[in-house]
Amino acid sequence: MTKNKYIIKEFNFIGIGESKLAAEVENLDLNSALKISYQAGKAEVKLRLKIDQKRQKADLEKIQTINKAASIIKEKFKDFIYGEGQQGILDKFHNLLISENLSISTAESFTGGLIAERLTKKAGSSQYFLGSVVAYNKKIKKKLLNVDQDILEKYGVVSKECVNEMVKNVATIFSSDIAAATTGAAGPTGHNGRSAGTMFIALFFRGKIKTFKIQKNYGREMNRFYTSQIVLFELYKLIKESEEK
Repeated sequence: MTKNKYIIKEFNFIGIGESKLAAEVENLDLNSALKISYQAGKAEVKLRLKIDQKRQKADLEKIQTINKAASIIKEKFKDFIYGEGQQGILDKFHNLLISENLSISTAESFTGGLIAERLTKKAGSSQYFLGSVVAYNKKIKKKLLNVDQDILEKYGVVSKECVNEMVKNVATIFSSDIAAATTGAAGPTGHNGRSAGTMFIALFFRGKIKTFKIQKNYGREMNRFYTSQIVLFELYKLIKESEEK
């Protein structure tokens, strides 16, 4: 935690932008001895808390000051913090799946296999990754993922109803403990009556489905990557929360 003349704590966030995070942290009225900085990454933000060791005399007082601020930040932003220090969300998710002996499959539309590609980056991913169905086309959603024709016609491919069917069925196809599915309008134009940046995620875990609608338009490439970040982060939280129960 100690680097040169500073005591430092770092927090990693997904799902909240740098400017919004900074504005909300400023409203917390933390100790003036703290130096707070931000570093924007690819669809995530790092916050650093630093305290100058020359500003306060007692080591214990310095540690208490930074720990108190850290506790406030962790409680305030518990829905957005995935960890501390240098380890990224993919590393943390990889280690968690192995330690919990969980398997995962994916059904992807507008992300085009990006989540599957990220999940197989780490050596040892064969311990948990079973496979993916990249159903970019409406016909494939019906033929391979068994999405009901009535759902496709009534709600469209970019819908909560469609993504729920995708995740439920891909979990069945692969017999996986966990599954993730995505469908959306990546951009730059809309798709299936939805504006660019309208994205749906469905997560399957322990027989239950959790669905998210994202309405953010960062551009085609970043929309896809941002969604993959949310998938990893929200699945990570689901598993960690189940450990605590």
